[in-house]
Amino acid sequence: VRAKGAELGVRTVRIPHLQSTVALWMMRLGSELVYNGDIGASEPGPGSRRSGIEVANYYSPVRWLVFDGDVSKSRAHFTGAAPGEDLVPEAVNTVISAGASVDNLHRTFGSLRLRHFGPRPLVEDGSERSKATTIWNGEVGARLAPKVRLSFEVYNLFDAKVADIDYFYTSRLPGEPLGGVDDIHTHPSLPRSARVASASTRWRPASSRQRCPASPRPTLAARRPWACRPCNAWPNPKTSPAPSHSWPRTRRAGSPATRCA
Repeated sequence: VRAKGAELGVRTVRIPHLQSTVALWMMRLGSELVYNGDIGASEPGPGSRRSGIEVANYYSPVRWLVFDGDVSKSRAHFTGAAPGEDLVPEAVNTVISAGASVDNLHRTFGSLRLRHFGPRPLVEDGSERSKATTIWNGEVGARLAPKVRLSFEVYNLFDAKVADIDYFYTSRLPGEPLGGVDDIHTHPSLPRSARVASASTRWRPASSRQRCPASPRPTLAARRPWACRPCNAWPNPKTSPAPSHSWPRTRRAGSPATRCA
C-alpha cells in the first residue's frame, strides 16, 4: 500500500530537568484496513488521510525519579467519501500515556503508569461511538544482586471494566430476528492480574566472545566485550579483512577514536 507522510517538530530543554517535544504530522494511505464483522477479519478499504499533534514531556527533579506525560490528538478520514460519512471506524482520536518511575533508589525500582484511549467512532457517520478506556498499571521491585532483579507487577490496578477495542456490526443470537441486530461488540480488557518475575544477566567468559582480529586479547581492565569503538562492529575473522588500525590495551573515556577499515 502506498503511503506518504510528513512530520515537523521541535524539542527544548530550556527548563532545567524538563525535556519537551511537540510534533505535527500527516499521513496519506492508499488503502485503509477496515473490520468486516461478516468474515470476522479486516479487509482493504478506501484510502485515508490522517493528521495530528503529539506533545511529550519528561521531567526528572532528582536522578532516581522521572515523570513523563504524552498526549496525542489526531483525526482520520476516508478520501473520496461524502462529508459527514468519511470517518475511519475504530480510529483513535485521543491517546494519553503518563506515569512516574523510580529507578536505583537504594536498589529498588518501581513505576505507576496510566494508559487512556478516548472515545472512537465505530461507523463512518460517527453515530455510534465507543466509550473511553483508562487503565492503570503498577510495578515494584528490587535488585538483589548486580545482575539479579525481582519485580512484582499489577495490570489493571483498579480493575476497570473497560474494552480494549469495540466494533459495530450486525449479528444474531438465538431468539433474535433472522435479519440480526446492529449492536456494539466488545473485546474486554483483562481484569486485574499480578505477576512476579525475576531476571538475571548471564555472564560469558571472554574466550567465547568474538574479537576484532586486529585487537589484542581483552584484559580485565577492559571490563566489556571488545569491538570497534565508533561503530561497535564485530568483524568475522574468517570473512572480514583485518582492520588497518591498531588498538590500545584498555578503553578509556576521551581516548582517540579508531574505526574498522
